[in-house]
Amino acid sequence: MKIVVVLALIGLAAASDWSCTKDGGTCQDYRNAVCTAGYETGLCDGDSNRRCCLQCSASCASSEAMYSQNDGECDTAGGDCHHNSNYCDGTYYNGKCGGPSERQCCVSSSGGGGLIGGGIGCSSTKYGNIRNVDTTGASYATASQDGLSGGVSSSHKMAQNDKNAMLQYKSLIQTAANDLCMDAAVIAGIISRETRAGKVLGSDGFGYDGHGYGLMQVDDRYHTLQGGPYSLAHIKQGTGILIDMINGVKNKHPSWSQDMALKGGISAYNAGVSNVDSYNNMDVGTTGNDYANDVVARSQWYDDNGY
Repeated sequence: MKIVVVLALIGLAAASDWSCTKDGGTCQDYRNAVCTAGYETGLCDGDSNRRCCLQCSASCASSEAMYSQNDGECDTAGGDCHHNSNYCDGTYYNGKCGGPSERQCCVSSSGGGGLIGGGIGCSSTKYGNIRNVDTTGASYATASQDGLSGGVSSSHKMAQNDKNAMLQYKSLIQTAANDLCMDAAVIAGIISRETRAGKVLGSDGFGYDGHGYGLMQVDDRYHTLQGGPYSLAHIKQGTGILIDMINGVKNKHPSWSQDMALKGGISAYNAGVSNVDSYNNMDVGTTGNDYANDVVARSQWYDDNGY
């Protein structure tokens, strides 16, 4: 009987990986192996780290060999070039590897020589690791704009709904992230929340209240606007404001971990550092009373999907 049960369980696991394996992919923990053709989420059983390594055909392998001949800048920086859906324990940099834009330079947070924009020691986790931040996701009020009920899954779905619009700004987001040592996924999460990746902006670049400007809704009452509404200058300004908020929360709550300060800074981006009085209630007083929780969940979705 035990043998039958074990075999049945094996059969169920194999069946649940079918969406990946039917096309020649392999389900594995993406933190443990580089996948040349890249990983795709949602096709494998198990936790979020178990992803589908897409099949790399003979032409794929040939292209990779050709691309690698132009990886010198990444090699000099002490990094490795591969598809940016692969796990990177440091920071991805674009424009440093041969091949398409998705093939990027991963420089470990524990190493890497003279770098690239942010300099030595610049890491996307400098201000906290979005993967480690707890979240309850969007409130019903926020999720209802897409006909959803609320929670983490609704935040993920809204981020997914903004994916195609976000793609046109992806390289700018990654450049700003590299230059300022911020996680690109967090920037994308804020842009998704603030303007649905630009879809709700007016022709003048302002949002519904007439004061929030650009993709990241920089308020013209408190800041001198920089760049056009969809520009790198604007994204860097918004990211810089976010970093100021994170640092402000960390100074206000020195006992908080950097991951806690990251969540607090995201909340403060909407309602100010003064509103972040406690960790559990930081979203009370933000738009929808869910700003940080929603943005964290959206950011985690973008982190899982190439940012």
